[in-house]
Amino acid sequence: ENNMNYVFRSLNGIFKAIQKSQQQRANYWLLHNMSDKQLKDMGICRGEIHHKVFKHRYVIYIPGGVTTL
Repeated sequence: ENNMNYVFRSLNGIFKAIQKSQQQRANYWLLHNMSDKQLKDMGICRGEIHHKVFKHRYVIYIPGGVTTL
């Protein structure tokens, strides 16, 4: 029974991580597609969008693509 609890907790953790990632992507898309005026009204400039949405993630810009850590 303890092994099953461990499996269910692990699966739940994976599900929550996927859910959080999808929500972050949706939030990024929404903000990215707003006008500069709308962003300004919210107190956000376009250059801050990625940091505001993905606070703990880093983006490395490399020729030919973007890598997220």
